[in-house]
Amino acid sequence: IEQRGTRYAKPHLDCPEWAKALYESALSQLNDQQQDSLLSTAALACRQRLQKQGIDLNQYHTKEIAADIEDLRKALQIEAYNLLTISYSTKIAQVLMRDYPEHIRSVVMDSPLPLEVNYDEESVGNLLEAIDRLFADCERDSKCQDAFPNLKERFYDFLIEKNRQPLEIKAKHPKTQEELTIYVKGKDLVTLFTATSTNEVPFLPMEINKLLNNDLSGVRKQLSELLQGPGSGAGTGMRLSVWCAEEYPFVSQEKVKEETRAYAAVDGLSPSVFSETVCRVWSVQSVPAIENEPVKSEIPVLLISGEYDNETPPKWAKAMTQNLPNSYHLVFKGWKHTPTTNWGNPCGMAVANAFFNNPTQKPNLACFQQIETPSFSTPDE
Repeated sequence: IEQRGTRYAKPHLDCPEWAKALYESALSQLNDQQQDSLLSTAALACRQRLQKQGIDLNQYHTKEIAADIEDLRKALQIEAYNLLTISYSTKIAQVLMRDYPEHIRSVVMDSPLPLEVNYDEESVGNLLEAIDRLFADCERDSKCQDAFPNLKERFYDFLIEKNRQPLEIKAKHPKTQEELTIYVKGKDLVTLFTATSTNEVPFLPMEINKLLNNDLSGVRKQLSELLQGPGSGAGTGMRLSVWCAEEYPFVSQEKVKEETRAYAAVDGLSPSVFSETVCRVWSVQSVPAIENEPVKSEIPVLLISGEYDNETPPKWAKAMTQNLPNSYHLVFKGWKHTPTTNWGNPCGMAVANAFFNNPTQKPNLACFQQIETPSFSTPDE
């Protein structure tokens, strides 16, 4: 099923205005207030265009998507099914388990986002916790520790310094070839971690150490990708409707402000997916309070987490097991977001399939038992 509002659905809630605004913001080096203003203007333009097409943006949220899936089940006359969900769609799974439980045989939630979690209040702290786990594993690895001593302290000190005195990087515009000066703060440099895939994790300490030694190749690579041009904005309208209807209304903006300034290394990094200003402009109705409450169910559930996942940390899945008595939780050591989509090592999907074959038993596959803390690369290798 293609969720309503996404790429292959009709209508498709794309927002090229938003993608263009993000691109212009990066090129123009806008401050946070200017960027928020630019994005708010883009959101308004997208909203007005979609509404002129007769689209009711209030109909794009998780409860409606869950109802779509139930309608599909009825149309196909499916009496029992297994449900595989990943990241945001794990919210859809929770609503299905709550509203339409009768025909669900078992559920896999990969990188679950609990209904009751207020993501925007803690996402920066979750990011730093994941980075700290990486550094702790490096410290326990004698080879990594010898090659990159005191890496955590040096990295955070470097980020604090660059928040005060940003890195100045020269880059060529990919189309005009005009030389641009890009200023990069500490809060921007954490993308060295967030943009890294599971398969790239073993190289992270070395890449961070390169940065500390003034090797900017990694940062330049990310900038060159950013400057290639705006994306299509595919599905952005659907994402805005979902977030502004069922996440933003339950978030304390005071906590958002505190989280933005709570950590010196990434001072100014907002925890919000969409700002308060943008959600006000998007102007969709808030969902009822039940959509922010935990789901309790006896349906067999397998929760899958990546140990280094900062977007949906393992602690969220662990907390969910309290309300899901027939659930199991597997944490993939050294892996990041959505283990079932790690095609370099298909163990995540193999575990999901094993659970579907026997949802009354915790999967115990050899491939999972063989996953260990990453062996970090060093310059002498």
